[in-house]
Amino acid sequence: MLKFFVRRPVTTVMFVLMWVVLGLVSFPKMNIERTPSLDFPMVTASFVYPGASPAEIESQVIKKAEDAMSEVAGLKKLTSQAYENGGYVMAEFNLGVNVNDKSSEVKSKIDALSSEFPDALKQPVVEKLNPLQESVVDIVLRGASARDLQEYVDNILANKITATKGVASVSVFGGEDRAVRVEMNPELMAARGATVMDVVSALAARNLNVPGGKIETSANSSNVRFIGEFASVDEIANLHLTTVEGARFKLSDVATITDAARDIETGARYNGEPVVIASVVKASDGNAIKISQALRKKMPELQADMQSRFPNATMEIISDSSTAVADETNSTIGGIVLGIIFTVLVLLAFTRNWRSTIIAGVVIPASLVAGFFFMDGSGFTINAMTLLAYSSALGTLVSNAIIMIESALQEMRAGKDPENAAIDGTKKVAVSVLAGVGTNVVVFLPLAFMGGIVGQFMVQFGLTVVYLTLLSLLFSFTLTPMMIAKILRLTSSDTAPKKVKKAAITAESPAVARLHKWFDVQFNHPWRVVGLAVAIFIASMSLMKFVGNEFSPATDNNEINITARAPMGATFEKSRDIASQIEAQLRDFKEVKSTSVKIGERGLQNIKVKVELVDRDDRRLSDKELSRRMLPRLATIPDVEIQIRAGASMSSSISSDMVLNITGEDDAKREAYAARAIELINQIPEVQSAVRAQQTPGNEIKFIPDENKMNFWGVKNSYAGSTLRTALFGNDDYKYKEAGEEYPIVLEFAKPFKTAEMFDNVYVNSQKGMVALSSLGKIENTTATPNISRLDKNRITEIDINIGKSTMGPVQAKIQSALNTIDWDAGYGAEFGGMSEIQDETTGEIGQAFFLATVLTFMLLAAIMNSLAHPFTIATSILTSFAGVFVMLFLSGASMNVGAMLAFVMLVGLVVNNNILVLEPTIARVKNGEDAKTALWTELNDKRYMVLMTSIAVITGMVPQLWSADGMKVAMAAVMIGGMLASLIFTFTLTPALFFIIERARRRLARNK
Repeated sequence: MLKFFVRRPVTTVMFVLMWVVLGLVSFPKMNIERTPSLDFPMVTASFVYPGASPAEIESQVIKKAEDAMSEVAGLKKLTSQAYENGGYVMAEFNLGVNVNDKSSEVKSKIDALSSEFPDALKQPVVEKLNPLQESVVDIVLRGASARDLQEYVDNILANKITATKGVASVSVFGGEDRAVRVEMNPELMAARGATVMDVVSALAARNLNVPGGKIETSANSSNVRFIGEFASVDEIANLHLTTVEGARFKLSDVATITDAARDIETGARYNGEPVVIASVVKASDGNAIKISQALRKKMPELQADMQSRFPNATMEIISDSSTAVADETNSTIGGIVLGIIFTVLVLLAFTRNWRSTIIAGVVIPASLVAGFFFMDGSGFTINAMTLLAYSSALGTLVSNAIIMIESALQEMRAGKDPENAAIDGTKKVAVSVLAGVGTNVVVFLPLAFMGGIVGQFMVQFGLTVVYLTLLSLLFSFTLTPMMIAKILRLTSSDTAPKKVKKAAITAESPAVARLHKWFDVQFNHPWRVVGLAVAIFIASMSLMKFVGNEFSPATDNNEINITARAPMGATFEKSRDIASQIEAQLRDFKEVKSTSVKIGERGLQNIKVKVELVDRDDRRLSDKELSRRMLPRLATIPDVEIQIRAGASMSSSISSDMVLNITGEDDAKREAYAARAIELINQIPEVQSAVRAQQTPGNEIKFIPDENKMNFWGVKNSYAGSTLRTALFGNDDYKYKEAGEEYPIVLEFAKPFKTAEMFDNVYVNSQKGMVALSSLGKIENTTATPNISRLDKNRITEIDINIGKSTMGPVQAKIQSALNTIDWDAGYGAEFGGMSEIQDETTGEIGQAFFLATVLTFMLLAAIMNSLAHPFTIATSILTSFAGVFVMLFLSGASMNVGAMLAFVMLVGLVVNNNILVLEPTIARVKNGEDAKTALWTELNDKRYMVLMTSIAVITGMVPQLWSADGMKVAMAAVMIGGMLASLIFTFTLTPALFFIIERARRRLARNK
């Protein structure tokens, strides 16, 4: 088969081109995104209960929903939260379930509870959850009223944007929803003997359409409809009311009716100016870059359309997450291209043969391009993990190309013609190449079968590496030998006169002599050499205590995110004032390019500020250092809890670096433990902030009905409660229709009458006439229940922790040590969640995959070498190569993260390559009767250039990644560079000693038998 491809160059070229063309066709079709498309086994049920407190949401909604959802099979965990006006329950199922089926089951369970839920609860929303979903583009609109802009976005802009392929939805902040406001004056109502419920009844009786039936004649029939709905706002104002005593008056006599807007529910600001922000969210299969490009192309048309309605209005894109994705993709591709160029230069420097560089410059890119076809066929995308796979696999591709080329050159120097040199040279190193490729396959295939959410990340990495490695193997035995036969020729240095060659050999002899001298030491004192290597390994391990560990390192993408929480019950005005103070503090930092603010996500008290920084090259401080300097300034703002997070990672949608859950039954005791934990954690220097996830409690006024008084007057609790709710929170059950659109009629007391003394002005009808609510019970001022967090149907207290200068692993250890000093009662404790939980899961899963890969690698090497003993030589070499890894991680300042862990696995295949190049032919020589020392020295001397070239080419190919802005790529490069340097050294200085030890032991056992 090898001869077939070598002797049929056109066939070979067409065969390879087929895969390359398929790859080129596949690449444009692939989505480009930050992370792989994941199918999270999570379903949420969200609830909106206007006016309800967290405690009411918990008791009347959340607990019932939890009980129902816990009956769904395959449930792993329930997480719930109750906050003011709403709450949610999130069900996490075991991996492998059909999320669509589970979503349908949860919806059926929630729908079945409709009769048990409060009447005022809005229709629950059940949907699948993707916690990594985020907005692709934020568009700011200004120059018109908030109400006009809201209507424009809802009715026109959103439809135009969602028509773009890949867009899921558009959410709006800062707009105002149109509403007809009926603001009642309780004093005027009391003077006319009218109550709140009289107005509600009048609206219900007047504002309706009723189907009347049909009128039939002998020729046709006509539908009859009673049309009673309001045709204008004036009709609402002129609505006639009649009291129980018979008094008649118009609604406008006791209320002010305006065509206005609902109470503000969200706010938005850009660079200190009130605006409306439309956030564009992509679908799970959407391409962020293509969405951004399409929207930017549409912007002139959208701008013209909006200005045709509002001449002074403008819109612009202020945030575009696809830019970071595109920059990361381009950076990785650039690094790979630079790595290939470095490889070619290394090859040229060592072989001094420009033809060899052409072969490497064709074969390596061909494998990389063809890989897109298999990725696309597997449903993969261009994302952080697949790009990491390309960077990782580059080392194997480089190694295979160099080994093949150098082996053929050696055959040519021995006098063979190019064709036979290509065939014989390929056969000579076939076992080594197969071993390296086989090792990569058995090492990375287990990653594709990892469990948990992290397994969905790793499957794309593992299989992409496997695809590229197998393609490299395929092209190494087809394209490479054919190109060697047709292109590669010896240069003048290879064919120089004997005197020139002798001079070259003499120049190299001191290095070879020193190597031979150390070789003799290994032969005579192998255990001392091994002991020295072990000592170096142990010493290098001590450096790991200075190396941080984390799941996904943050990347400086010129962005800082600030989360601020005002006290519970804060008004829009209060939150807006806090946002203004945050903006004022940020303006003092020259590195800040712009600020955008969103108020009202899950409550008006929640404020999110996105800080865009100037480009990294234009500032001295990193985003993390800036965030550390910003926090003390922001902490001076009163009545607000501040969290600040710099950088972007694969977990960018998660608001804090770490989450600590305090568990226990009694609320007061649990909160006391939480307060102590926060105090201890904030004393740790590496911790930037530790705060409760729950809001600061606000004030609450309770009206407690007196049962005797209620019975005396004949008033039911439901009637009195509905009256109070309508007066204060408002009633929007009735609608006003205009031009096909429906707008709420909001009925409530006018704002000046919404005071603590209002209970004297709230009247209800009773069997004995009108009576003030204040006469039917007592009023208490208390502290409101803050947000309530629950885990598996039990209350918890969540603590959000953000890290400063360190990484997650060391900080988590220090936090655990601090927590151990607390005297916990039985049933109380603390457990890590959020990114800590993901990191622990990832470490465990990768550890299992690494163990399986080690076992499979040993089995593969034993099969290839037909020996159970000598695979231990290679296994020890793999272990000692980690010494270089530890040193390089320390020197580079990289952390032990996902990129480093995966590079460790990739390193195994490359170290195997170096060792098996030397050991496999050595073992064959020994079996043929040659003594071990002579056989090993012959192969070491023969393969030294090959090992040297391969190692240096891999190292130089990874150097560009060492200066990447992506922490995962830096860690990966540090592992590969350090590991390959150590492997290069130990292949010549340790492998012989190990070989001699095992060979002597094998012979001793054979003699004893």
